[in-house]
Amino acid sequence: METPVRVLLVEDSEDDALLILRELKQGGYHPVSERIDSAQSMKELLHQKAWDIIISDFSMPRFSGFDALRLLQETGFDLPFILVTGAISEEEAVKVMRAGAHDCIMKQNLARLVPAVTRELREAKIRYERQLALEALRQSETLYRAIFENTGTATIIFDETMTVMLINREGENLSGYSKGEIEGKKKWTEFIAQEDLERMRKYHALRGKDPDLIPAQYEFHFIDRAGTVKNIFVTVAIISGTKKRVASLLDITERKASEKKLQESERRYRELYEGSRDGYVMVNMKGQIIESNSTFRGMLGYAEEELRQKIYRDVTPDLWNAAEDKIIQNQVLQRGYSEVYEKEYIRKDTTVFPVELRTYLLRDEEGKSRALWAFVRDVTERKRVEKELKDRIQELENFYNMAIGRELRMIELKEEIEHLREKLEHREEASE
Repeated sequence: METPVRVLLVEDSEDDALLILRELKQGGYHPVSERIDSAQSMKELLHQKAWDIIISDFSMPRFSGFDALRLLQETGFDLPFILVTGAISEEEAVKVMRAGAHDCIMKQNLARLVPAVTRELREAKIRYERQLALEALRQSETLYRAIFENTGTATIIFDETMTVMLINREGENLSGYSKGEIEGKKKWTEFIAQEDLERMRKYHALRGKDPDLIPAQYEFHFIDRAGTVKNIFVTVAIISGTKKRVASLLDITERKASEKKLQESERRYRELYEGSRDGYVMVNMKGQIIESNSTFRGMLGYAEEELRQKIYRDVTPDLWNAAEDKIIQNQVLQRGYSEVYEKEYIRKDTTVFPVELRTYLLRDEEGKSRALWAFVRDVTERKRVEKELKDRIQELENFYNMAIGRELRMIELKEEIEHLREKLEHREEASE
C-alpha cells in the first residue's frame, strides 16, 4: 500500500520533477505535489497548504536552493529539505548542508532519494512529537507554577532531607524570608517550634515508609524570621514518583485567638448563666423545653435530661395556661417581649410555687419565630413576706379599730357618768 506524502517541488524543469515523483512512487509513496520555481510562489504555498517535505533543485534561473532554504527557515516551519541537483561542487554541497539542508542528492543517483525521504520524514515526525511533548511539558510547568504561586496558601516543597526546594510568595510572606534565602538553603525543621519538632520529624520518617501511618493534616507551631510563633494548619503529601513532599500551610493564628476569646466569653457567659439567681428556660414553638439553666431546674427539682423530656405546659397549672397564652400572643409575638408577669409552676414533687417572669421571642436569620426565652424568678419567699406583712397590717388595723372603739366607749361612759352626776345633784337640791 502506498504511503501518501505531500511534496513541495522547487524545480524549474518539469521533466526533472516527473523523474523525482516517479522515483517516489516506485519507492512506495503516493506523492501529492506542487511545482514552483520562484520565491513568491514558494512563500504563498507554504502558508496556503500543509507539506511533509520540500525537494529542491540547487541552481535555477530565477531561484536557488540556498534561497529556498533561507525562505523556509524564515517561515519557521520544521520541514525536511532535500536538495536534488544535477551539478554541485563539493564545497557548495558542504555549505548548503551546514546551512540546514537535510541531504544533498545528485540527479544521476536518484536511488538515494527514497531512503533519504523515508529517513527525514521519520526524523521530522520524531522532532514533531518531541516538540509536542516539550510544549505539553512547558504548559504543564506553567500551569503548575501558576497554581503553586497562586494557590492562596503558603506552599513549600522539601526533599527527604527536609531541605526546602521551592517556596511560593505566600510562603515568603509567612516566613519573612525571600526565595533566595530559603530554597536549597534552609531546612523545613528550622521553622518548627521546639515543642513540635520531635513529632514532625517522626511524621516525616513514617511518611516515607507509609503515608497511611500518619495524618495528612495536623496543626503545629511555626516560627517566622522575627521569632513570632504562629498557629499553622498543614496538609502534607508525597509528590507521586518522587521522595519530595509538598506542604500547604494555613495560618490560623487569628482564628485560634478568636476561638480562645470565644471560649473564654462562653465560659464567663456559662458561669453567669448557670450561677444566676434567676432561672432561664428556652422553649421551641412547639412548646418543648430545649434549654434551661441550673437555677431553673433547681426551682422545679428536675435533672437536665428529665426536663428536656417535658412540655412547658407540664410544669404549669392549667389555670395559668390561658392567661400566659394571651400574653404570648398579644405581647411577645407582637413586639418581641412581654412585660413582667406572674404565674405558678409545678415542682417535680407536685407542689406549686409562684414566679414572676419576662418572655422574649428569638428569631432565626430569616426573621421567623424560632423559640421563646424566659427569665424566671422564684417569688415564694417574697410572697411569704408579703403575706406576713399583709397579715400583720390587718392585725394592727383590727387592733387599732378595737382600740379606737374602746376609747369611744370610755368617752361615752364618762359623759353618761357626768350626766347622771348632774342629775343627782339637781335632785338633792330639789329635796332641800
